[in-house]
Amino acid sequence: MAGNRFLNFIFIICLFSIIGCEIVNPEEEIPGYIKISNINLQTTSAEGSASHRILDAWVYTGNNPQGVYEMPVTFPIIKYQGPTRVQVFAGVYQNGISASRIIYPFYSSIDTMLDLQPSISYDLSGVIRYKTGTEFKLNENFEDAGIKFQKSGQTDTSLIQINSPGDVFEGNFSGLAILDSAKLKFEVATIDAFNLPKGGRPVYLEINYKNDIIFTVGMYASTPTQVIDLPTELIINPSPTEWKKMYIDLTSVVSSAINAFEYRLYIRAIKTDENSTALLYFDNIKLIHN
Repeated sequence: MAGNRFLNFIFIICLFSIIGCEIVNPEEEIPGYIKISNINLQTTSAEGSASHRILDAWVYTGNNPQGVYEMPVTFPIIKYQGPTRVQVFAGVYQNGISASRIIYPFYSSIDTMLDLQPSISYDLSGVIRYKTGTEFKLNENFEDAGIKFQKSGQTDTSLIQINSPGDVFEGNFSGLAILDSAKLKFEVATIDAFNLPKGGRPVYLEINYKNDIIFTVGMYASTPTQVIDLPTELIINPSPTEWKKMYIDLTSVVSSAINAFEYRLYIRAIKTDENSTALLYFDNIKLIHN
C-alpha cells in the first residue's frame, strides 16, 4: 500500500509539473501574414500624371490601427482571424521630410474584407486613386501650347517648355528655367488666381522637379486692400541628376490670409554663384484641395 501511495504521489507531482509548464509556456498562436510590395496611383485625363511617391502603407485591421510600414513589407497578423476589414492608406513624406510621414489626404485607400487564417499570406499590393471631390485648381504638365506661369516681380528669367528627351520627366515636354551670370533671379507666378479654402482645410502642391540650386514656393494672396507675399518656410534642396516628387503642404499658408479672396502660386530661386549656369526643371505641378 505504501508503495502505491508513493507512486500516486509521484504521478500527481508529474501531472502538475506538465500542467505548470503549459501555463508558463502556452502554445503560441500561428499568425497570418499581409504582404504589400507597392501602392500605385491611377488617374483620369483630367487628373493628369500618375506620378507619385507613395513610400509607406498605413494599415488598419478591424478599423483599428495595425501599423505604419515602409514598403515592401510582409508582417504578421495574430489578433484577427476570420472575416476582417483591412484598409491600406497611402503614406507620403509631407514637404519631403522623412520625419513627417502622413496619410496623403487626397488619395483613396485599398479597402477589403479578408478571411484571415493562420499561416496564410495575403498580398494587398494594389492601386489607389484620387478621392472623389478632389479639385485641381492647377494642373500644369507643360504639354499644352501655353504655360500657366508668367514672370513676376524682379525676375531675370522665365519658364520655358523643353522637349529634350534626356531632360523631360514624362510625356513630350517639361518646364525649364535657366540662370547664369546675367540672370541671377527667377520667379514665376500662375497667370490665373484661385479661390482656395481656409480654416485649416487641406491645400497641397504636388510637383516633380530636378534642380541645380535651391528653390522655394509660396502664394500671393489678394485682399481687398493689398497683395500679400506668403512664402513657405520650405527650402527645396538641389537634386541635379535625379527627378524627385514632393507633396508640399500649403494649408497653413493659405489659411493665414483671413481676408484673402484669391491666390496665385509662385516659384522662386536666387542664384548666388555667378560663375556657372544653374538649371531648374519642373513637371506635373498640381495645386489641389477637396
